Amino acid sequence: MTASYEKEDTMPSDMKGALTVKEFCAQYKIGLTKAYDMIANGELRAVKIGSLTRLLAKDVLAWEKSLVVKD
Repeated sequence: MTASYEKEDTMPSDMKGALTVKEFCAQYKIGLTKAYDMIANGELRAVKIGSLTRLLAKDVLAWEKSLVVKD
């Protein structure tokens, strides 16, 4: 099964189809513990591929769009 992404999703050209948690943390400057807490709390969707944890680009974009900017 393959996923298709439309350009309107504004997926950064450097973002792969799936990120490791470590890559996600480096990109968004978030600690590993915080990232795994967000996954556990359902704030960020992750998928398991065998023993590997991956964050799909579409789920990362959905998380990013859900962020609230405080004035």
